[in-house]
Amino acid sequence: MLISALDKPLQPWRNGGGFTRQLLAWPDDENWLLRISMANVSQDGPFSAWPGVVRGLAILDGEGVKLTFVDSIINLQRHDPALIFPGEAMPDCQLLGGTVRDLNVMAREADVGMLRVQSAVDWLPPSLAQAGLFTLCDGEWISGEKRTFVATNTLLWLAQPDGKPWRFEPQQKVSADELAGWWLYYLRGEKSL
Repeated sequence: MLISALDKPLQPWRNGGGFTRQLLAWPDDENWLLRISMANVSQDGPFSAWPGVVRGLAILDGEGVKLTFVDSIINLQRHDPALIFPGEAMPDCQLLGGTVRDLNVMAREADVGMLRVQSAVDWLPPSLAQAGLFTLCDGEWISGEKRTFVATNTLLWLAQPDGKPWRFEPQQKVSADELAGWWLYYLRGEKSL
């Protein structure tokens, strides 16, 4: 399944402080166990509470954010690994220098992963996991004999990957300071935290 962020409407945040584009809610919008979204954050403020939810956050564009948790402070920027944290945590979010665009994964009763795509390097989704690719440039997703063009800001999602390694080949060369995308996975019945 291919889901373009540009085709998704803006939805208000639970805390009223901004908007997001929901890319995927599984199994449905009301009773989701997995939710993947992209948001533009243009003002400081706290995260909403999501008890029982594991959250993943990656910065796509912009200078990043400073997240103040009860017991720690984390600066999250574009080249950092994704941050996985419990939904009960409601960090205060402060922009490090203007609007940022981020990718969010939220899951109930599951393990989630967000890994940076390395051009021309294979990635093997975990066994029994649903998995996907969110792209930051045009390119081709490859798995075995399967090849699919994936446009910029698009989520490719498979509920049942076939166990073969995945690869993403950007249409144009991606420099060392740019990201091509993010590998994502959802493994139901496991808990990351």
